[in-house]
Amino acid sequence: MHCRPDGDHDRRLARCHEPAPLLLWPLRLERTERPRRASCVDVHGLPPLEMPTFLLCVKPELEGLVSFEPGEGCDWKLDFKQSAGSEERKGVVVDPQNEEEVPNAKGDTCQLVMKFDKKDKVAATLSVVAVKGVLRAFTSEDTVAVPIAAFECRGLEPIGWTPTGPYVVRTAGGVAYNVGAEGEDLAEDWCDYDEKSGESVSVDASIQFEFRLHKG
Repeated sequence: MHCRPDGDHDRRLARCHEPAPLLLWPLRLERTERPRRASCVDVHGLPPLEMPTFLLCVKPELEGLVSFEPGEGCDWKLDFKQSAGSEERKGVVVDPQNEEEVPNAKGDTCQLVMKFDKKDKVAATLSVVAVKGVLRAFTSEDTVAVPIAAFECRGLEPIGWTPTGPYVVRTAGGVAYNVGAEGEDLAEDWCDYDEKSGESVSVDASIQFEFRLHKG
C-alpha cells in the first residue's frame, strides 16, 4: 500500500524543480544628446520675417484703346494692414524712386519704412520689385485682371489702391496718351479724341483691382 504524499510535500517537490530566478542587474544607459538644429537667426539676433510679394492686378475699362500701363513717375497710393495685428494705414504714397535704409540690415534699401504704432519694436518695410515674365501692360484682349506692379512686404499687407497718374494708354494706331497728372488721383473718367482714327478714347476712373500673393 502506497501512501499518497500530503499537499505540503507536493508543494516542496514542485519548488525544488522550479528554475532559479535570474538576477538582472540594472543597466545604466548613457543618454546621448541629439545635435540641435541651428535656429534661423539673422546676424542681428532677430528671427527672420517672411517677405511675401504681392501683385497689384488691374482690369481697367478701355474704349478705343488697346493697352494700359504705369507711366514714368507713377507713384503707388496704397492702403495697408498690419501683418501681425489689426492696425491699418490708408493713403500711403510709395515712390518707386525713393530709397530708404532697411532697419538692422546694413546695405539693404527699400522704398518705404513705417510703423503702425510708435511702440512697435520692428518697422514694416516695402520694396517695389520687378518680377520678370509676370508684370506687363493690360491689353484690350485681356478678360481678367493683369499684374502691373509688385511689392515685396515685411510686416504689412496691401489691401487697397487708389489710382494716381500718370498712366500710359495706346491706340491700335500706336498713338500714346498720358492719363492723369503725376501724383494726382484718377478721380474722374479720362477721355480724348484720336484724330488718327477719328474716334474717341477713354478710361473709366473706376478701375477694378485685386492683390494676389506671388507664388513664383
